[in-house]
Amino acid sequence: MKGNRIQGTLRSYLRWPLMLTPLLLAMNVHIYFLDVKAGAVMTIYVLLYTIIAFLLLYFKREQLLKDIVTYAIRFNNTTKRLANDLDIPVLIADYAGNCLWFNKSFQRQFCNEGVSRKFAVDSVIPNLTVETYPKTYEQNSEIHFHNEDVFYKAVIQKVNVDKVTEENGKKAETMGLGDNFYVFFIYDETEIVHYIKENNDQRLDVGLLYIDNYDESLEQVDEVRRALLSAVIDRKINKYMMKIDAITKKLEKDKYIFLFKHKYLAYLQNDKFSLLDDVRTVNAKEENSITISMGIGTQGETYKKRQEYSRTAIDLALARGGDQVVVKTKDNLLYYGGKSRQQEKNTRVKARVKAHALRESIEVAEQVIIMGHRLPDEDALGSAVGIY
Repeated sequence: MKGNRIQGTLRSYLRWPLMLTPLLLAMNVHIYFLDVKAGAVMTIYVLLYTIIAFLLLYFKREQLLKDIVTYAIRFNNTTKRLANDLDIPVLIADYAGNCLWFNKSFQRQFCNEGVSRKFAVDSVIPNLTVETYPKTYEQNSEIHFHNEDVFYKAVIQKVNVDKVTEENGKKAETMGLGDNFYVFFIYDETEIVHYIKENNDQRLDVGLLYIDNYDESLEQVDEVRRALLSAVIDRKINKYMMKIDAITKKLEKDKYIFLFKHKYLAYLQNDKFSLLDDVRTVNAKEENSITISMGIGTQGETYKKRQEYSRTAIDLALARGGDQVVVKTKDNLLYYGGKSRQQEKNTRVKARVKAHALRESIEVAEQVIIMGHRLPDEDALGSAVGIY
């Protein structure tokens, strides 16, 4: 049968003894020219060599084929056993997303007892729908999903039946694979996700804390009481910062900067920044409570960027009347507090906030036209030059 013939490199390797026969015959002819008796003796040995090589090739071919088939079967069984015993879940599905085969690891992690071996893949793992399958053979799909507290990454590979061997292709057709089928390799990436989250939680966020009405509240208080109130405020701030393991530094009499790990931001948000209420209980005068504002910068690519976010956040908090916290992320602003009656801020704060907003508008604009008002005076000209 054609299927039992030895082909390719192995066929050439087995025939090389016969291919050397013409070389031996040519050598035999040359020896005849040198010595007839020696040529006759060599002719006998060449004939014996040719007969033995032919007999070995003819009679040992069947045994060689049997040995090759036996090795192939053992190798195939070993491959199947290795695939079935792999630690990572492996699944094969048809073009419609119906499971055709899965290994022990997949059954152990995703299948309940008594589950049928024929099921839709998305009925077991809802994230692996047909729409997520790769469209080409060269590009694999990667889908991330989680089951309770375990995180997985599924790598989906599209396989063409025409590229498998003839025998396996026939088996594929009988299995109903059609022209294509899909192989799923599912990796447990829980540890990687954990380390990514831990690394993100260890990053430092930057915060600025300003006492809104420090001068207004303490200007008419005697010096002894003023020092006492300042110490009380410092103690409340430092005590609160100790809860989040923050590094706090007092920049001025009414300004602080603090650094803390990102993982504590969720605690502050759930706590609704209770420091606002705590400081508000400090009364310098009966009709005036001391309030604070905080600006926090997070999710910046660099610490400098987070510091810029915190500066923007504190300016927004002051412009909105103070007694509140503004958290600025890369794409969002979050507001907390603002329970007390908003107080008018000094002109410098308002000017800084408006100047910052104007600068951002100018930076993103393609064209900027600077002009003064009608009948311009020295102020209009100076302002235009300053903006320029």
